[in-house]
Amino acid sequence: MIQAVLFDLDNTLYDREEAFMAWADDFLRNDLKLSDDAEIAATLQTLRSLDADGYGSKAAVFKRLRFLFPDHPPAVDLTLARFFERFTSFIHLEPDTEALLERLNRLPLP
Repeated sequence: MIQAVLFDLDNTLYDREEAFMAWADDFLRNDLKLSDDAEIAATLQTLRSLDADGYGSKAAVFKRLRFLFPDHPPAVDLTLARFFERFTSFIHLEPDTEALLERLNRLPLP
């Protein structure tokens, strides 16, 4: 009988890069009010590189944003707090992952 199941969260239960890029695109368009697609695309690639698949410093990401757009982002610590408040809303489970978790949830406990 199964007694425990452990999963790595990022890129196992959800596509972390997809979630980060969706958050970043939303942030650039709605918080920074950028509208030029070329500027957005270039900035997204910069943020993706700094994020380093989640291993990069989030403070470095927001310091770079502050450097690139000095009139737009609020203080780094405020932007960082907003990131952690909103990031999870961009996480979406794949249907197969959701189905697996539901099946595991229905298993009888030992």
